[in-house]
Amino acid sequence: MTSEINERQARYLKYLQQRQSPVSAVEIGRLFNRCPENITAVLRPLVAAGLVKRQLVMRQKTVASKKQKAYYYEAVDKPIPPVIVKKKPFQYHNPFNLA
Repeated sequence: MTSEINERQARYLKYLQQRQSPVSAVEIGRLFNRCPENITAVLRPLVAAGLVKRQLVMRQKTVASKKQKAYYYEAVDKPIPPVIVKKKPFQYHNPFNLA
């Protein structure tokens, strides 16, 4: 296995890092117009390298359907969003504290 990440793996990893919740291969496939098998094959080296976490989840799409097992993928190290500090509103010269 090579330690380099190809373009497609980098694209999927970037998408997983932007998400807050785990996502299935089917949902990633719908977004990138690929089949779930292709997504799983591309993410497998990332799982082996430890960049992506794979977990087996029991899910049920609708109440009428049976529960199914599905693998969900989640990035291990997500970038921490920067804290935005609001600036104080501009204060005009107000010597008598009016307003």
